[in-house]
Amino acid sequence: MASALPHLWHFLLNPAQVMSAADAARLQPAMARLAMLSSPATADWLLQPVVPPGHMAVAPQDVLRDRLQTRYLRAETRRWLAAIAAAGIEVLPLKGFATGLAIYPEAELRGLGDVDLLVRQADLAPLVRFLRVQGFVFRLAQGAQVWGLISDASFHPFVAPDRQLSFDLHVHPDDFPLHRSLSTSDVFSAARAVTDAAMALRIPCDTHVLLMAMSHAARDKYDPSAVRSVVDMAVMMTRMDQPPDWPALAALAEAGGNRRILRLAVQVLHGLGLSAEAIPADLQRPFRGLAGWELTRVIGELADLFAAPSGKWALQRREWLLTGGPQVAAWRTARRLRGLVRPWSGVPEL
Repeated sequence: MASALPHLWHFLLNPAQVMSAADAARLQPAMARLAMLSSPATADWLLQPVVPPGHMAVAPQDVLRDRLQTRYLRAETRRWLAAIAAAGIEVLPLKGFATGLAIYPEAELRGLGDVDLLVRQADLAPLVRFLRVQGFVFRLAQGAQVWGLISDASFHPFVAPDRQLSFDLHVHPDDFPLHRSLSTSDVFSAARAVTDAAMALRIPCDTHVLLMAMSHAARDKYDPSAVRSVVDMAVMMTRMDQPPDWPALAALAEAGGNRRILRLAVQVLHGLGLSAEAIPADLQRPFRGLAGWELTRVIGELADLFAAPSGKWALQRREWLLTGGPQVAAWRTARRLRGLVRPWSGVPEL
């Protein structure tokens, strides 16, 4: 559980408060974990305003290496996006690539792994055929399970010939239940134009970026892999000129029965130190009973930046009690059980 002393998130969510030299020394291990779980460049940018003068939060060589790697991946992504557009196929970048452009002062401050691309179902087969001709191959995702991939939104990574870049192709913005609220058509229709290194692109609007980050964190059960999404949410809550469009977020969530995703995200951030003034009062109603107990555990693990993360079975409990709820957890369990009999390969059937 989190210490009574201010933890790192307190300063990340209140960037006007500079930590003392004693706090900086105490929190140095947490800063290292933040750099590992988000990226060195992201952590360095977040920490610069809050560490005391003269304190080195992240090693400069790590930041430089990370930025150069991200710069390369972004350049390669733009090259392939241009080729895909020239082939007459429309796609939208999601998650890290889009979020870097949407909410960070420099896109390469947002670390990248696989690059997520949203494609309409009708364009999936042409896109896969086109990329296969260019030398892309599907690769089993790290940690693939015996029941196969259970996602209903995306496939295994589609890896470029250089083996450095891979695309996660999405036919929905995120797994069930998000696409009950936010369809592929909705995301394409509301997408906005941006420029990245002189290349004109379209990315999801800010409201959709935030809702997808909330969904992704819940889908990952707020485990260590969700830290990037939590950081993105924190940036949108505290470091942008305009606050989130709460009425639009609430309308989307309510329309598809996804209010839990929204309510959980803001209560996690509030538990980590986000001012209640930044959150609509109707979303502050606390989770009760076992869900409230599990939320306390989530906040404690995030506050410590997973110095002692939960095990696999604890995360399954979390899915039932909190992050998914019984309906979503039952849906995912059913897909796992079906996959034990007939595993899904995670490769599109064209």
